[in-house]
Amino acid sequence: MKYQTFPWGGYRQRLPQPEVWQERFWWLGFLVAALLLFTVNLAELPLQAGQETMLAEAAREIMGRNWFFPTLEGRPYVEHFPLLAGLIALAYKWGGVNIWMVRLPGALAGALSVPLLYGVGREILPNRTAAIFAAFSYLTLFPVARYSRLAMGDGVTLCLELLIVFCLLRSRRDWRWTLGIGLGLGLLALVQGAGALLMGAVVFIFLQWDTPRLLRRLPLWFGLLLGITPVILWSILQSLVHEMPWLTGLMLAPLLTPLPPSRFGFPVTLLLELLLWSLPGLLMVGYGYQLCGKNLTWGWSRLIWVWTGVYGLGLILLAVFVPVSIVPLCPVWALAAGLALAEICHFPTYRPYPVLWVGILATLGLLAMMASLAVSVLFPMFPIGILILGSLGITWGSTTLLIARRDRAFPAMLFWGMYLSLLLLFTSPYWLWDLVC
Repeated sequence: MKYQTFPWGGYRQRLPQPEVWQERFWWLGFLVAALLLFTVNLAELPLQAGQETMLAEAAREIMGRNWFFPTLEGRPYVEHFPLLAGLIALAYKWGGVNIWMVRLPGALAGALSVPLLYGVGREILPNRTAAIFAAFSYLTLFPVARYSRLAMGDGVTLCLELLIVFCLLRSRRDWRWTLGIGLGLGLLALVQGAGALLMGAVVFIFLQWDTPRLLRRLPLWFGLLLGITPVILWSILQSLVHEMPWLTGLMLAPLLTPLPPSRFGFPVTLLLELLLWSLPGLLMVGYGYQLCGKNLTWGWSRLIWVWTGVYGLGLILLAVFVPVSIVPLCPVWALAAGLALAEICHFPTYRPYPVLWVGILATLGLLAMMASLAVSVLFPMFPIGILILGSLGITWGSTTLLIARRDRAFPAMLFWGMYLSLLLLFTSPYWLWDLVC
């Protein structure tokens, strides 16, 4: 594979007209596919107890009382920054107070993050094929779709993270995009404080390693000042109204306590979520990281390692090992998977595909088909479950055969089958098994 530094070109007029239309097709196609997957059957199940019900009530009180000084059950709502509750309140104004409006802002933001990841891939990955595979990998990762559909802020967080990275990569060719980095970090701080700290570390470490000249650009610091000003002003206003210490009670608390720690610790909960939710996507991620380790002089390798290292270290230091904590790492895993798939599809004819992929996919396909048969015999009243498991079994089995035959169409089979399987799952009540089981 031939690598190049800037695969997309700086401006639209530099691209031939067919290339422009291809870019528009992929951006729009990924957006439409994500909107369908992330919004179908969105309001079928009730809100989860905890953050969903809390945000729904806070948004209702914001809409009925005061937008600047939110409350929750009559008490000051200062445990989290207010952007997400404000977005839900705006949705209430537009569509009424209902479950659909509670979950819609996060679902829309999560859907928008899919074409944004494609844009990030076009900026940093070696070619369009890798960017397309990365976007499909991201779209079909179950944690991304599930948590974006919940009113927990993860869809908005993913969207803002990818917007920041997109501006970061574009700024390497046009320094005016540095303004968007600071503004994006400020918005991210109003959703998830700790996420803004970690993403800020990713930005500055990557720039110091890859493009240190941008750290001397005034728009970067001006944008950062504009972004952080609303966070500080909100905290100061709340402290004046509620007579609370603004730094310790209002500024640092939302920044440092975004999620509760896991009861079971790192190995049990987090690794189990990775295995159950991210297969078979994680098969490709490992090979992608191998490629990054061999190509540290390239920007895509540096970005993937910095993003992974900062977030992984941040989760360990903050002791945040709940299942949802893996969601911010999904974009970087998708980029690594896109690299791996693009590289393998360009293997010479004499080089075999990874044997491990064949064994694991065959095992998964067999287990899914056996589970589908077991459900059809033991629980015939759940036909949608039979369809979901059968779809997964056919997808993984067919992909196994294509890889064994060295057919380059295996990514299309894998992603199309995974997308249909997820679509079947989200049209059923079983995508929130916490409530139906």
